Amino acid sequence: MLEEAREIVRNTEIVDKRYYFITGPLPSSFQFLVPSQAEMITQIYRCYGSYISKNEVMQIIERVMKEKGSELNEYILKSLPGLNLFFDRSLNKTFTVMTHSLGNDLVDEFELNSAVSKTKLESIIRRAFSEL
Repeated sequence: MLEEAREIVRNTEIVDKRYYFITGPLPSSFQFLVPSQAEMITQIYRCYGSYISKNEVMQIIERVMKEKGSELNEYILKSLPGLNLFFDRSLNKTFTVMTHSLGNDLVDEFELNSAVSKTKLESIIRRAFSEL
């Protein structure tokens, strides 16, 4: 299970990177990020014989994003073409870091406890979003 779960994370990172290179750092990139990461999470749950719906995961991610509010809006503005030349980060790096952190932390939690509650999942998502 561990290797299969890690492969899910790696594949999602690749998809996120490809999306960035196709579309560039647009604010709408987060509209792709939420479903992409939600799908990764549901696949990891299935891998460990658990179930959570993609809709439930998307609601948790969206709640965390709304709570980050102004920080996230500021980050998106910094990621716009031209403006990102003045800032140290790129949306591509963010996709990679967030997906990697989120996926691997979730896998680690399953490996330690063989189950992950929605509350624990939300804390894992919060930790990943704190990397912005």
